[in-house]
Amino acid sequence: MPKNSLAPEVQDALTQAKVRLELELTQLASHKIALAFSGGVDSSLLLVLLGLRRKHGTLPHGMVALTVNTTLHPQHELKEAQDLAQSFNLPLEVLELDELPVIAHNPVNRCYLCKKALMGKLQARAAELGCGVVIDGTNADDLTQYRPGLQALKELGIKSPLAEAGLSKEQVRALLQELGLEIAHKPSNACLATRFPYGTELKVEALTAVGKAEEALHALGFRNVRVRAYPEARLIRLEVDPDALSRAIEYRNFILPILQAIPGYDHYTLDLEGFASGSMDKAILAAQALP
Repeated sequence: MPKNSLAPEVQDALTQAKVRLELELTQLASHKIALAFSGGVDSSLLLVLLGLRRKHGTLPHGMVALTVNTTLHPQHELKEAQDLAQSFNLPLEVLELDELPVIAHNPVNRCYLCKKALMGKLQARAAELGCGVVIDGTNADDLTQYRPGLQALKELGIKSPLAEAGLSKEQVRALLQELGLEIAHKPSNACLATRFPYGTELKVEALTAVGKAEEALHALGFRNVRVRAYPEARLIRLEVDPDALSRAIEYRNFILPILQAIPGYDHYTLDLEGFASGSMDKAILAAQALP
């Protein structure tokens, strides 16, 4: 939304958050910075702000953006990350990582194991490039959710300036919109392993098929989409934004063939609760809430 459409108290909170973030970046700029760049909304804001500092000469030791091409993320995300970095004339180095052997059976601590492997690889490369600090796009909202990967970041000493400055996801999007960047509206995403129940053996073919189905659904105009797959039940559960549920029913004849193209499934459902990030974590969160 345009800056002047925000309620005064919301705009004030956003302005204060921006000041806190700039202070965090100023402190980090005493080192050469390596940014773990996924191409998502959060790391994109950091990329843009660091790029502006680089342009204005307020990043004395420089920076480099590092991204990882992995089995668990759709290829179009890598292309989008490369395009954004190129649009700001920023260096982006792509590292290769097959993390599937580490989390082949999709354990409950999958996010920790994956993040440790991924960020460890980035950190090693950052050290080779002379970077004194590695930062990522964790935001303040992430600190309130089930995120085992946060422990890996802590163990490795990765800095999260958005979280440190207290920026929510909504504020990250608002700042990107103030900068006039279309990526402010990019849907949230997560690794493809989150589409399968914990304990399910993860296979490249299945991950790829689910990723392609979601791409096809995005092409139909659906914004936030999750294709949740339950191999044992041969069931696909589709999540779309709540305000898109009626449209999903209207587009049934287009959606069904997309889901049926995923091998190994016989039943296809539309989740009436709608899209919910981390919906596969409900049982874990419920167990943690028990006295």
